[in-house]
Amino acid sequence: MAILGRLVLPCLVTLLLAPMSAPALDLYSWEYLSMQGIHATCIEVDPTQPRVFVGTYEGFHYLDQETGTWTEWDEEGWIGRSVYAIGLHPEFPERVITGRMNAWFKGYLEISEDLGATSWITYDSDGGWVTGLLYGSSKYYACTWSDISPGEFLRSGDGGETWELLLGHGHYTMTSLDEDNGLLYLSGDAGVVRSWDEGETWESISGDLPPGYGVYDVHCAFPGGDAFPEHCLFASLDTGVYRSFSSGNWEPVLDHACRELISIPRGSSWLSPSDFLVAVTFSGQVFLSGNLGESWDDFTMDLPGQAIDASWSSLDQSLYVATASQGTFRLSGLITPSPDPAASITLQAWPNPFNPLTRISYSMPGEEPFSLDIYDAEGRHVCNLFRGLASRGQGIIDWKPQGLASGVYLARIKSRERSRSLKLLLVR
Repeated sequence: MAILGRLVLPCLVTLLLAPMSAPALDLYSWEYLSMQGIHATCIEVDPTQPRVFVGTYEGFHYLDQETGTWTEWDEEGWIGRSVYAIGLHPEFPERVITGRMNAWFKGYLEISEDLGATSWITYDSDGGWVTGLLYGSSKYYACTWSDISPGEFLRSGDGGETWELLLGHGHYTMTSLDEDNGLLYLSGDAGVVRSWDEGETWESISGDLPPGYGVYDVHCAFPGGDAFPEHCLFASLDTGVYRSFSSGNWEPVLDHACRELISIPRGSSWLSPSDFLVAVTFSGQVFLSGNLGESWDDFTMDLPGQAIDASWSSLDQSLYVATASQGTFRLSGLITPSPDPAASITLQAWPNPFNPLTRISYSMPGEEPFSLDIYDAEGRHVCNLFRGLASRGQGIIDWKPQGLASGVYLARIKSRERSRSLKLLLVR
């Protein structure tokens, strides 16, 4: 996760922004875990393994969530080993890529295949420290701050072994990046830019964001289910957090500049704003919104020190926060799992992104009537792929779009009582 963070947030149309209050603050307390007195720089929860990684000025630590055991890979007394971003790979559970800063304030990338016991440098940047690092759609991406030289946007197609420099994004300094089903979002001193083709070309979506030094954090995501609204973005500037339901039109939702924006999946409904939005401010506060930024509650509570980064664990349903020097903390019990009527439906597609054809596979809990339809990014119906009785509750349907432009589409399967949606990215 970048030092300036990222946001992962399903979003919904303005009409669905019914007030949804946050949990009562007096029911919660931060649990201290470890690392008091150690200068933390970032925190990243492993999405597939029970581990939490915390960057430091001299390396990183990681927590085994099941045993509560910490492993330390700090090189005490060394300069030039600061970790500001951590990238993990879902298919290689012991691979860890760290984005660092050397003694001359330049950024570099380091890879380990044994959770940090041994490692080697794979890229030395001409720019400053690494501010963003992630794995998405089969590739790694990284971005850096500027130094004497401009910051750099990097891509790796071989698991982080080698990196290529990509230009055309318009940034001199980059602060954060994110990826959503093949769409890349990059923020920095040029505002917000988006790429549909893995960073080869970019378009600005800054629109009427107020002028300032730049954007600290940005992300866009798409919802699923019965409503398919416009794009929804959140961007953090030095003047506060802004929200956009259509590219280029922004409105303020929080008057605190934030270094980190993430979401917590709260419920199973596909028709309501079911996520909490968590914001970590530059002053070290932790805010939480239960209605897509309409209102906020200060969840800093008894958290000592200054919060600098946060990450959500779906494995133990807890929010993890790193502070500047007072340790790492956990907040549990924010959500209560609820039955999901769509959980018995699976919907997958391969390849995705795709061109010219993708194979959509599905499974239903039994033989029941259902439909499979395709919608475009504006919610317009494109075509029906199937309508009838599910044979043996599962099947495969190919979709080869004709005459459609590149972009995001939605495959939606629906029966009488259940529905599930899947984002598809067509790349011409």
